Amino acid sequence: MSIHLSATSGAILMSLTMIGNISTKLLIGFLSDLLNPIKAVIIMILANCFSLGLLFLGVIHQEIMLLYIGSFMFGSIYSVGAVGIPMLTHYFFGNENYARTYSFIGFLTNVGSASSLTLIGYLYDFTQSYQMVFIIALCFHLINLILLVVICLRYNGVGDK
Repeated sequence: MSIHLSATSGAILMSLTMIGNISTKLLIGFLSDLLNPIKAVIIMILANCFSLGLLFLGVIHQEIMLLYIGSFMFGSIYSVGAVGIPMLTHYFFGNENYARTYSFIGFLTNVGSASSLTLIGYLYDFTQSYQMVFIIALCFHLINLILLVVICLRYNGVGDK
C-alpha cells in the first residue's frame, strides 16, 4: 500500500516470497550435496542480494514484474537461516561439537532476526520507505559473505574431513 499497489498485489508478493522460501530450502540442500555447504550458502546469499536489487528497482520504477520476481527470489533468505546455518555449523564443527555449537549460534541468529524486525519497523516509520532497509540488508549480506570467506580460508571445513 505504501508504494501505491493494491492489497491483492501485496498478497501476491507475500505468496511469491513463501513459494520462494519453500523452493530455495529444497534447492540449498541439493546445491549442498552437489557442490558443498559453503558454495550453496554463498549462492543463496547472492540470490538474495539480487532479489533486494530487484525489489529496490521495482519500487523506484513502480514495475510490478520486478517486484514479483524479486519477491520470489527474496524467499532465498529463509533457506540460509533455516538450512544453511545448520549445514555450515555441521560442516565446520562436525557431529561431535554440533549440538553445543549450534545451540549458541541458533540463539544469536534468533536474537538477530527478532531485533531486525523491530529495526525494519523503525526505519520505515522514520523514512516512510523500505529503500533504506534494502540497502542495509545488502550491507549485511556483504559482511556475511566476507565473514564466510574469512572463516573458509582460516578453517577450511574441519568438521567434514
